[in-house]
Amino acid sequence: MFCSNCGQELSENVKFCSNCGSAINSLQEVKTEDTDGSLNRDVVIQYLDNLRTLEVAKEKLKKNMDEVTEKCKKLGIPQLFSVPYDESSYLFIFLGIFILICALFMSFMGIISGENELAGLSVLFWIGGFICVGFAINKKVEFKNEERIHEGKVNKDKERVQKENEEKAKLESDYENMKGELCEAENLLEKSYSVNLIPMQYRNIQAIFYLHNYLSTSRENLQSALLQCNLEEAKSKMDTMIGQQSDMILEMAIQNAQLEEMKSQNKRLLQHAAQTERNTALAAKYAKIAANNAEASAWIGLANYLKD
Repeated sequence: MFCSNCGQELSENVKFCSNCGSAINSLQEVKTEDTDGSLNRDVVIQYLDNLRTLEVAKEKLKKNMDEVTEKCKKLGIPQLFSVPYDESSYLFIFLGIFILICALFMSFMGIISGENELAGLSVLFWIGGFICVGFAINKKVEFKNEERIHEGKVNKDKERVQKENEEKAKLESDYENMKGELCEAENLLEKSYSVNLIPMQYRNIQAIFYLHNYLSTSRENLQSALLQCNLEEAKSKMDTMIGQQSDMILEMAIQNAQLEEMKSQNKRLLQHAAQTERNTALAAKYAKIAANNAEASAWIGLANYLKD
């Protein structure tokens, strides 16, 4: 006899597990294997359901981590703005000053020499000089306005970058938490697969979906399902089903993990199988399935990043 909670082998007629302390219920004998000696179908379907949920959880966590990685790449990147550069105002100031100096010189020479032509030409120089200086002042004002606009854009972008860096830090923290949950999901999968009901080549999400679907919609056993499973065909056909049902499967698994009645029902099924099986090897498998199922159910109920 084996403990349905931890899988520990026990002596007959004991009431409590010597390893984990769980109560050992005395249950009526039920049929736990088919006529060909294979595992009970209901237990296998529950086992496959557990595997399917863990595979879906693993894929969702990987997808979420990839999305977070891509999002982090786009956050906290400063925008490059062209810096305004003032060059024409200085040029026109120097030109205006030069023209005004020339106008002053011509005015002075016109007064000394009494030539009206120089006086008239100096007026044109005076006008040209003031125009150049006025234009330079206008360009200087425009440049100052551009500087203020540029400074406003830079400050606004700095605020954006700061907020995005805060968001990025949170996402990076979420990523590490997802990584921990993914590691836990992979460990639970490894434990569940270690029961060795599923051959190595069928330990992938497409094959598990196929096997679960096959047994749930027929009266065949696991051996027959494995014989009928074409891996390449399963991978091509199951991808659509996986995409359509993954969220629903996780949602149902989370709800079931939080419902005491459903957990008790699943536990009773596995306890029946583990405690009434006469074949020691099969009883050990039932007990291990029960322990793994309980651990996976507890984890699913607490895994935060499967609920988002």
